[in-house]
Amino acid sequence: MGMVPKSTKAEVKFIFGLSIQRVLICILVMFASFSAAQKVISSTLIQIVISVISVVIALILTGKSPSNPQKNFAKGLLSFIFQMLEPKELYGTDTDEYKEYMEYEVKKNEKRKTKKGKEKKKDSAESMP
Repeated sequence: MGMVPKSTKAEVKFIFGLSIQRVLICILVMFASFSAAQKVISSTLIQIVISVISVVIALILTGKSPSNPQKNFAKGLLSFIFQMLEPKELYGTDTDEYKEYMEYEVKKNEKRKTKKGKEKKKDSAESMP
């Protein structure tokens, strides 16, 4: 006998391949944007256009992130923005890591120079009669 899983990780699709959560979020965004547009704009056509644009943006933001399918696009976008805004402590010429790296590079270049100098001396000693 096989084991029956207690739950699955697949989302329940509601309509047009959209999950129930995405449909509910889009309906709430549509109502909120339409009511906000009614207070500001008197033209019905512009109100509908604003509502459609906001629903499209909501659909995009509730979709899966291209880089991490476990997150939705909005969470991935927020984490990207916060990562870009946080101060970078490891970059720059004032950090200890940079100073250690430069010391390592200087030592490595000195070793290369001494190796090349020894090889040149050997070549010149061999070429002398």
